[in-house]
Amino acid sequence: SVAAWAFDADDARGGANRAERCRNKRTNMNALKDQSRVSLRSVVTAACLLAPVLLSSCEQEKRIIYSRSLLGGVSGNRTGASDFDNRNGQLAANTANQKTIIDNPDGTKTLLARNPKHLMNHIFYTLRDDNADLFVSQVLSKRTRDEYAARGLDPKLAFEELKSRRKDVLDLFKVMPLANQTPGVFIENIGDGVMRMNAEQRIAMDLNWKGIDMVMERGNYKLVWFVGK
Repeated sequence: SVAAWAFDADDARGGANRAERCRNKRTNMNALKDQSRVSLRSVVTAACLLAPVLLSSCEQEKRIIYSRSLLGGVSGNRTGASDFDNRNGQLAANTANQKTIIDNPDGTKTLLARNPKHLMNHIFYTLRDDNADLFVSQVLSKRTRDEYAARGLDPKLAFEELKSRRKDVLDLFKVMPLANQTPGVFIENIGDGVMRMNAEQRIAMDLNWKGIDMVMERGNYKLVWFVGK
C-alpha cells in the first residue's frame, strides 16, 4: 500500500542517515587518532632535537666548572686558606681558618701542607715568588733532596727544572684545581710511602705531566716529583 511504501521509504532513509552518522563518527575518530599521532610525533621530535642541546649545555657547564684556571683567583694573599678553595664555597667554608703559612719571629716562614691542595699552593707560590730556598727546604721532599745530593747535584736544580717547565705545572694545576677533590682526579698508594695523585686520561690527554708523587713528612705533604705520561 501507499502507507506501507512510505513507511519503508522513511525507514530506508533513516537507515541511510544512521549509516552516514556512523561513517562520520568513524571519520572523526580516525582524524583524532591521526592528530594524536602527529602530536606525539611532534613531541618526540622536539624532545630529540632539544636533547643534544640540553646535554651540550650541561656538558659545557661541566667543562666550564672543571676547567677554571688555578691562576684566576690568585690575589697575593699568603696568610690563610688555599686559593683553590675559592672554587668551591663549601670547601672554602671548611678550610678558611686553616693557616697554611706561618710567619716566624725571625722572619722565616713555615709552610703547612695538610692536604694535597695545600702542597699545590706552595708549589705555585714558591714558583711565582722565585723562592728556591723555601721550595727546597719546605716543599721538596727529603728523599728527593737526598737523591740530588747522592748524585752530587744541588737540590735547587729541581726548582730550576720546575721554572723551566712552569707551563707544564700550571697546565696540570688547571685540570685539578681542587686537587684530589676534582672530578677525574684520584690518589693511589704506589709503595714506599709514596702517594700518586693522577688526573684521568680524559682530562690529562694533552698534558706533559699528568700527576704528582707525594709523601708525608712530619704531618705535611711534600713533593717527590711530577708524573709524566
